[in-house]
Amino acid sequence: MKEKIKDLIYNFFVESADFNGIPLRTISETLQIEYQYSIDIIVTLVNEGIVSIQSSTNPHIIGFSHYAITDQVYLLQEAKNTTVKTEQYGEIIFSVEQTEYPICLYPTPHILEQERDLGNYEGAVYTKQLALAKPQLEPVFFDIDV
Repeated sequence: MKEKIKDLIYNFFVESADFNGIPLRTISETLQIEYQYSIDIIVTLVNEGIVSIQSSTNPHIIGFSHYAITDQVYLLQEAKNTTVKTEQYGEIIFSVEQTEYPICLYPTPHILEQERDLGNYEGAVYTKQLALAKPQLEPVFFDIDV
């Protein structure tokens, strides 16, 4: 199951046109496993340096940095208590996690550097960094003469 979760996270990121992370609950829903059990496996992947999480009002991008592993594990353990509220309006059903700071999962830059084919990004220095899960809002300095 650990390999399936790793592959799901990796493939979601690589196939995303905008370098997005996969929502935490999507893992258990896609693989049809218990939510808390999926988190236990994800904690293992975080501790092994394979997966990284983002938790904010917009966790779908890696904002300024990757969190320390201890912080990631703490946030994942707290997420075990997150519930989903479902409401129906006629034939439309809405399901919303009851949290202000949802979590999305990413492969770590280390894993991407080892496994990702970067051939499509040869002339795109900044896009290549995003393809390697580098933070999107991190300042990048360069020689002004360029």
